[in-house]
Amino acid sequence: MSLRAILLGLTGAAFVCGYTYVNDVVLKQTKFIGNHLPLSVFGGLVLFLLLVQPALRKLRERWALTPTELMVVLALTLSACVIPSSGLMRYFTPALMMPHHFERTEPGWRESGLVQSVPDRMLADISEDGDRALNGFVQGLSDGERRITVSDVPWHAWTRTLLFWVPLVLASWLCILGLALVVHRQWAHHEMLPYPVAKFANQLVSAPEPGQTPLLRQRPFLLGCLLKWVVTRYGGTNVYERLKPVMNVIIAGDMLGGLLPSLVGAGYYLVTGELAPAFQIMPR
Repeated sequence: MSLRAILLGLTGAAFVCGYTYVNDVVLKQTKFIGNHLPLSVFGGLVLFLLLVQPALRKLRERWALTPTELMVVLALTLSACVIPSSGLMRYFTPALMMPHHFERTEPGWRESGLVQSVPDRMLADISEDGDRALNGFVQGLSDGERRITVSDVPWHAWTRTLLFWVPLVLASWLCILGLALVVHRQWAHHEMLPYPVAKFANQLVSAPEPGQTPLLRQRPFLLGCLLKWVVTRYGGTNVYERLKPVMNVIIAGDMLGGLLPSLVGAGYYLVTGELAPAFQIMPR
């Protein structure tokens, strides 16, 4: 672990947290962080290994990042993916404010008295200037082309509930990290369970064993990437050009009765030979 790896990892984490909102809300693109294997992060890693790393090695050997440094950068960047978009913030603030909106608009919510049964500090406070806080969250506070500033946010509605939930979220993350340390030895060494994300990343950055070809140069890997690119480009073009539905069954996941190719790829890293028979005989 080196200082430059830590700085690059923190830079990647800051970029993920800062750009995700712009990508998802302003540009309305595909979710920047949409799953446990974010294409934005791993795609950037692949491009770095294909383009930047060889250039650094040609300029000066010691400028190139070592596999350990690459894993540190990747770990710090991936750790930030739990916060924006499909991580925490996609559901956190709506869960604190939207119950008040549903109680106002849905008769069933008012009749059940669900909001009144929840402790006050667990939801946003709309007792003071509630219309601005609630309507501003649902409809937005911006006026025309003007963007709101941080001072325009009705913080009085959020202070109490954030003081309750933020320490709880941080404590939950610490508990998860501690639990991971507890079960790691049992899972990794005794049960021999693989970690799909870590295993894939390790195969990308690690130097190949003597006599083996690097993963990024193996034909099956390159053919798989090419097939994925073709299917994705076809789906994107189909949105605008309405092409013939030659591969729609593959794109929609209806191939072989709903068997998604992505699940097959995940299963390659997740299911070991000892676990495969259990998956074959288990009921659907």
